[in-house]
Amino acid sequence: MPRTVMTEELMSESQQQAEALVESIENEVDKIKILVKKLEKGNTINPRKDKAFIQEEVGNCFIMIEGLELHVQGLRKDKASHYYDLHRKFKKNLEDLEQRAERAGTGKGAKKSTDGYEDDDAQLFTKEQGIDYGNELIDDIDIALKNAQKHLAHAEEEAVKATETVMQQREQFEAMIEQTYEIEDEMKRARQITQIMLRRVATDQVMWCLIGLIFIGIVAIIVMKSA
Repeated sequence: MPRTVMTEELMSESQQQAEALVESIENEVDKIKILVKKLEKGNTINPRKDKAFIQEEVGNCFIMIEGLELHVQGLRKDKASHYYDLHRKFKKNLEDLEQRAERAGTGKGAKKSTDGYEDDDAQLFTKEQGIDYGNELIDDIDIALKNAQKHLAHAEEEAVKATETVMQQREQFEAMIEQTYEIEDEMKRARQITQIMLRRVATDQVMWCLIGLIFIGIVAIIVMKSA
């Protein structure tokens, strides 16, 4: 019984972590939808930069989806099916958003200049603006790297937790199997003892029958002699 309770607690913990991941993924997907709509409407200064940011956010969401899949593996099938449906839904939505961002970024990201060459940023920078824009890109890259490292560390941590949970459940199942074998051995011993007792009862009944017959024979002899 305690092992069963422990297994239920582990499954409940996995379900709580899965719910937290689902909420985080839903929030991130909503943010990406807003960014994609802005990009499609052209409400952006640098479409290429915004497209790259959206792709990065989509990649982070896929990392969280992989963490969700690890947690779901520790649940029962009836509960895991709900999360597998969400898993497929999230992947489909993210792939669709990524394709929309790609189309919108490509459609608005390049214009022909007067000399026949393409200007990807569709605007001319002064020297100061170029420096500021370069510094901004460096800051964005640093933030993106930090976020990627953070999500990677989180995914590794979740993978370790999921592995530990699976190992604990395996140990519990092995202990339950051993206990089942012990119960079977006890049942075999009980069956043998019962058979021995039944044989003894049958032997006692035969003996009492013989004693009864002997007594009846003695009484019959006495009656015959007295007659």
